[in-house]
Amino acid sequence: MKHLYYLSIIILFSSCNSLYKPTTLNVPLHEEAGDAQIAGGWGVSGAELQLSYALTDNFYVSTNAQFLLKKTKEDSLSNYKSFDIAAGYYSWLDEEQSIKLDVALGYGPGNLDYHYLVQTIPMQVRFNVSSFYHRWYIQPSLGFNFDDTDFAISMRAVVIHHSNFTDHYNQLVKNVTYNPLAYLEPAVTYRKGFKNFKLTAQTGLIWPVTPRHALQRPVISGYGSIGVNIRFNVLR
Repeated sequence: MKHLYYLSIIILFSSCNSLYKPTTLNVPLHEEAGDAQIAGGWGVSGAELQLSYALTDNFYVSTNAQFLLKKTKEDSLSNYKSFDIAAGYYSWLDEEQSIKLDVALGYGPGNLDYHYLVQTIPMQVRFNVSSFYHRWYIQPSLGFNFDDTDFAISMRAVVIHHSNFTDHYNQLVKNVTYNPLAYLEPAVTYRKGFKNFKLTAQTGLIWPVTPRHALQRPVISGYGSIGVNIRFNVLR
């Protein structure tokens, strides 16, 4: 009976939170050296800022920043922050320049801190979970970009390593492995507007490949974001 009670607590908690919230995929689809992009948006993972710059006609660098602070009436708090930097390669796949390949390799740290008050029978239980983590990813994309429309299909593979992980019920899951965590994140990006300014939307899935512990969602879930994208060339 005691084990059943502990299990019910963990299940309730895992339905509310996760040890990882993905950032919106940064898919710049650059055209030539000197292209620069600034993008900002909001989604289920919080507020985000994205920057990208094409160093040459084939290589670029990009960066992403994410912040989420969420409070609820039940005296709960979710606080996520992350940052990453990536190096990318882009090229047309055909002579007609109709399909573009974009591949990025990235790394960045992240931090999570959340406090949840869960009502159980016959008592209330407070969870306090915090962690600093490292994230590595590879992100290939196929895309099309025109003066007024951008469209891309992407698949990001992510590996996360948690360090300094603490939780209020650590003794209940002390035999569970937290590292590494691997995810697959397919996504579709759509931008519409003008050549240098577009509204953007992205939707995707989060597939935990290694759901090895009770606090990790064991099923596929979805996410989405909306925002704006500004493009210009600093060499012109």
